Amino acid sequence: MINIKSIPECYNSIIELELDNVNIEVIPSLTNLKKLNIVNCNNLINISDNMPNLTDFYCFNNNNLVNLPSITSLTSLDIMDCPSIIKIPESYDKLEKLKLYCLDNLEEIPERYEHLLK
Repeated sequence: MINIKSIPECYNSIIELELDNVNIEVIPSLTNLKKLNIVNCNNLINISDNMPNLTDFYCFNNNNLVNLPSITSLTSLDIMDCPSIIKIPESYDKLEKLKLYCLDNLEEIPERYEHLLK
């Protein structure tokens, strides 16, 4: 396991980021990021909302992440085995693809996204 607290802001030019089994707590503002994959990062507690170009977000097996980022540019959201997530933000204005699996504490899915789950 790689141990880092956060991604340094000097990495702001990153377009794709995949974190697998990284001991990270915060993902900061990465304004050029388009694709974010987070897998087995169980210490992750916060993801910045300031990612205006993010379109694809995949999150698998992240036990402590409670809130998903509110990012209006997101078109694809795939969340699996993240038991602490309690809600899906309503801010995903461009969302075209939504996959949700094993979200034990998810309280509700905004009605505007229900057609994407069928």
